[in-house]
Amino acid sequence: MTEIKELISSKNYTIWYKLKLLCLMLVAATLPFSIALNNIALGALILTWILSGNHKYKFRLAIQNKLLLLFLSVFVLQVVGLFYTSEMGEGLGKIERKAALFVLPLVLASSERIKRKHILYVLTAFILACTVLCFYALFSILNVYGSLNNVAALTETIDEIINLHHAYSGMYVVFAAALSLYIVLFKEFDIKISFKIVYFFLSAFLFIFLIILAARTSVIISFILIVILLLSNLKLATQKRFIVSTVLVFLAAAIVVITFPNTKTKIVQFYELRGIHSPLTPRLIQWKCCFNILQEQDAWIFGVGTGDVQKHLQQCYMNEKFWGERYEYNAHSEFLEEMVRHGLFGVSLLLVSVLCPLALSIKRKKHLYIIFLIVFIMCSITESTLSRQKGVVFFALFNSMLAFSYLNKSKRHVQTTVSVL
Repeated sequence: MTEIKELISSKNYTIWYKLKLLCLMLVAATLPFSIALNNIALGALILTWILSGNHKYKFRLAIQNKLLLLFLSVFVLQVVGLFYTSEMGEGLGKIERKAALFVLPLVLASSERIKRKHILYVLTAFILACTVLCFYALFSILNVYGSLNNVAALTETIDEIINLHHAYSGMYVVFAAALSLYIVLFKEFDIKISFKIVYFFLSAFLFIFLIILAARTSVIISFILIVILLLSNLKLATQKRFIVSTVLVFLAAAIVVITFPNTKTKIVQFYELRGIHSPLTPRLIQWKCCFNILQEQDAWIFGVGTGDVQKHLQQCYMNEKFWGERYEYNAHSEFLEEMVRHGLFGVSLLLVSVLCPLALSIKRKKHLYIIFLIVFIMCSITESTLSRQKGVVFFALFNSMLAFSYLNKSKRHVQTTVSVL
């Protein structure tokens, strides 16, 4: 709190930098909640960027940024896909929902780089927002049902309470939990030990909620990230006692996950159910339909267009006599859905836009960015993460902020003495 007051009163940071940071914190804090509030925060960020002036300098800065051009190309391809789509209305809706893929990278790449300690403010805003969301969900359930065990469909009930599908809430919570643990284990952010204790308990609470939510993909990702974070930290503490305690904590967490009723039920279902009753069957049908569409429409290279994916999926579901047609299921894989939309060209571009930064982050040991990319990539394998604004803003915000802060070598200082208007 003291550091934030110092930031506000400091003459070292321009008013536009302070406003931009405030807007980014608001975007992160509203992301798990109302789309309307999140749009207002995004609008405030864009307005701040426009009013700060220096547009020619910003443009030069933008076109020199190779990572920015790579990120923007993913959005530009969506626009290009409008020229050969038959469902223009659906296509324009996709463009509107994915506008943040263009706006956020452009704003963050063409303005002054966010200082490392201020990145912590944005991350903390997101962590606290996720924590509040989880508290609200648990309080509401306990208030109505008295116990978590009294809820037949706990995951779906949580979805209804927070008005957010568990594919997205799980992605949010696993990233927030990993962030909190990262802040505790690594020395990147210089914070007091008392604050580290707070972040540790936030991480533990978010991880427990993830178990309660029982979103399979997110739970798996959380274990992978915990292992990565702990193994990375073994270099900092190689004593045998640390290694033994780490293994014991991990095993204890695994036992808790397996024995919790909602998670246990889903594990049993995944193991015992076969054929049409298997939890994996719907996704296999959806993924099969993706390849069927590419083959039948001869769309392997450029896809079927920005707005035509769902139309073809619906027809394939009907042909397969799959009940997913009633619920208008998407492909449940961002990579496969992008391949259907824009062919091998589109999915290759999407893969490059996440794998290239991942390779650079590994090479330069930027662990925080690695964590984010692992979360997004793994979630995108089994979910169409960019089909809704909730996923688009999440990716565009943290991907742009971390990429331009950690991977860009040049230092940017935008002039702010130019008069506005």
